[in-house]
This record gives sequence, C-alpha cells and structure tokens, in this order.
Amino acid sequence: MKVFEKRTLTLFAICIGYFGCTMIFAAIQASTSIANPQETIFSLMLKGGPVMIPLGICSLIALAVAIERWITLSPKKIAPKNFFLNITENGKDKDLSSILLKCSKSKTTIAQIVQSGLSKWQKTNDRDLAEKIIEDNASRFVYKYKRSLRPLLHIGAISPLLGLLGTIIGMINAFQNVASVEQYGKAARLASGIYEAMVTTATGLIVAIPVLIVYYYLADRMDKCSDKIEDECNAFLDEFIHVTKK
Repeated sequence: MKVFEKRTLTLFAICIGYFGCTMIFAAIQASTSIANPQETIFSLMLKGGPVMIPLGICSLIALAVAIERWITLSPKKIAPKNFFLNITENGKDKDLSSILLKCSKSKTTIAQIVQSGLSKWQKTNDRDLAEKIIEDNASRFVYKYKRSLRPLLHIGAISPLLGLLGTIIGMINAFQNVASVEQYGKAARLASGIYEAMVTTATGLIVAIPVLIVYYYLADRMDKCSDKIEDECNAFLDEFIHVTKK
C-alpha cells in the first residue's frame, strides 16, 4: 500500500506541474483571443523567441528523466517487501552459502548490499566489519542514485534563468521597437511587447516548479530507502549471527 501511495504522489507531482502549464497557457489563449481571435498558444510560444526552444527541450528531458528514475527507483527494485523472509524461506534456511547464492541471483539493490556484508562476515567472522561494509555500500547506493537525479536539479535551476533571459531579450526588443515609432501608439506597442516577453518567464517557472518537486521527492525517497536497508540488514545480521552461533 505504501509503495502504491509513493508512486501515486510522484505521478501526482508531475501531473500537477504539467496540468498547471496547460492551465496557464489556456488562460493566455483565452485572454489573447479577445484582442486577437487568430492568436493561439502555438503562435504565442513562437513570439517568446528563440529561448523557447531550449525551454521546450528542458521540459522534455525533465519529463523523460523523471519517468525513467521513477521506474528505476521503484521500491520493488531497491528493497522489496519481505526480502529477508524470501531469502531465508521464512526463517527456515540458515545456510550462509545458500543465502549468498540467492542474493547473487537477485537483481535488487538490497541483495547486492546484503551479499557484500555476508561475504565479508563469512571470510572474517567479524560482525562489526560486515555492518560497516553494509553501511558503506548503502551510502554509495544513495550517492549513486542521487547523482542520477542531477539532471532534474540542473533543469530546475536553469529553466527560470532561461525564462528571465528570454524576458530581458523581449523587453530590449520591445523598447527598441517603441523608440523607432512615432509618439502615437507607443504605449500600446510597449504593452504588447512586454506581454509577449513575459511568456518566457512564465514558461521557465512552469518547467522548473514540477521538476524540483519531483527531484526533492525522489531524493527523499533515496534517503529513506538507505535508512531502511541499513536497519533491516543490521537486524538480519543480529538474528542470523545469533542463530548460527547456537
């Protein structure tokens, strides 16, 4: 149930961001249709200037990375429920070699971490060293997966700046156009230029906000998975070593 809720929250965050994007552009289209019935979202996006191209690319990359990371970082692939019950056959199998063999066949992250700790304990019979190996590998796991989330963080930081750059370029063009015309109609032309220039700022924020929401959610999930792996592995070591010493 918890896995389902986490997946739902992640998808919900993505959907909220892009639903907000749709709503904002729909509002823009509705407002522009009053002044110019031929104005569409696509034409307004084109008026945003060349900066809209990298913003569009950023949004597509962010969506692809978010979906791929959400699938890859699924709890079932990292630390599936009842993992230790499965590898010990509900506590019946206490043979270390058998457990190591089952871990080697599993493609989950927790299996790799457990295998490294049990292998070290099998060689050295040092419980503290085995625990340290597990903690170190869990930390490396978190670092590795958080590193894979960096594209989301970078896009979340760059998108508003690209939007601001587009707005500044649009403002420069607007004032330049106003300066080249006569007094009559300057205010209307300036307002129109500013209106179009603000499109890039809105787009940059629309891209950045949902991307950052997804990034911090997935990063938090990784921290929780790491804590879960360490706690469950240590509890398993305590029980397993206690049983094997009898």
